[in-house]
Amino acid sequence: REIISRGAVDEDFVSKHTIFTAGVTDIGYGLRNTDKYAYPAERDILEKQKRIRLSPAEATAMGLKAGTEVEQKNSGGSAGAQLQQLVEEYGYALPTAQTLAQRQSMPEEEMVQSLEDLVNSGDLLEILPRRYLAAPLYRKACQSVEQVLAEYHKANPLHAGMKVAALRQKALRGAELKEADAILTAMLRGGTVTAIADRCALPDFRVVLTKRQTALRQKLLDSYRKSGREVPFVDDLYASFPTNERDDCKKVLENLVSCGELVMLTPQLFYHKDVYEEVCALTRDFFEGHPAFTLAEYRDLLGTSRK
Repeated sequence: REIISRGAVDEDFVSKHTIFTAGVTDIGYGLRNTDKYAYPAERDILEKQKRIRLSPAEATAMGLKAGTEVEQKNSGGSAGAQLQQLVEEYGYALPTAQTLAQRQSMPEEEMVQSLEDLVNSGDLLEILPRRYLAAPLYRKACQSVEQVLAEYHKANPLHAGMKVAALRQKALRGAELKEADAILTAMLRGGTVTAIADRCALPDFRVVLTKRQTALRQKLLDSYRKSGREVPFVDDLYASFPTNERDDCKKVLENLVSCGELVMLTPQLFYHKDVYEEVCALTRDFFEGHPAFTLAEYRDLLGTSRK
């Protein structure tokens, strides 16, 4: 008021960059719309927050009769938006109900109820028990994941999907491991992505092999299944194919690994998934009777060479 009365206003700036408007007036008194946590002295004010009886002056200003009851339709409407904004400030950290209650200086039980209301309205997602993510940020994360996967599928058309660790790093930057995995799991439940072994893909993505690649795929699977635990080095395997098939052979082998049909032990050694599961079961059984053993003993158990 003092600034206006002294004329200390940059009227040119105000006229160019400022718009004056009135907001809604039926906003109550800023109290919660429940008497669950209200003090006795607040209850009468709480009733006025829901509806008020106009005084003569108020009625004149609104063009109504004195004593008219007016419902406060917009009371309490901003609390949800403010809470959603608070959750959004935490990003992918997925704040707990307890943390948010402390920030807002309110009982945790009340905060949980407010968060549940926002989850039910679709404004928040409960990614982990009592840990929340703002819906706009989740949608942004989904778009990021879809873009990263689309680019990956285009560059690697024979891969069944992108490794989860790589997707997490590229699409959910700044998210910790547990939180990122929880967000990806939510996307999996929601149909944004599908899972194949340790990889993710877009729901509509399909690997398309040529007739020759399909034949090579079966030949490689049969070869690794027949080799059992004593498999050849992959370079030796490639060398056993005709020169004009080796490039396709490498691509098909990558496809088999990405689909989980083959398991990579080292960049040169691969096991058929059935053989790998058999070795894992054999190892678990051996561990039960041998808490400690030498590499030579383990090699003898598997019946394999030093490689």
